[in-house]
Amino acid sequence: IEQIKRDAVRALTQQLGPMAEQVALKIERSKSLAELRPMLTLGAQMLHDIKGATAADAFAAQFLAVDVPT
Repeated sequence: IEQIKRDAVRALTQQLGPMAEQVALKIERSKSLAELRPMLTLGAQMLHDIKGATAADAFAAQFLAVDVPT
């Protein structure tokens, strides 16, 4: 789960810059997959709103399709 969190924060920060800060902090603070998934969904929604469906779909495919034991 730690690697997913790091990679997701990096992906959001690279694409959204400072706009990703709030979601990135919430992702980093997630202690379980149950806490992490809604934050990843929020990140995908932000990408959709700002960068479009292609960026959001790529993020979702990379991070929301992952099934990691908690």
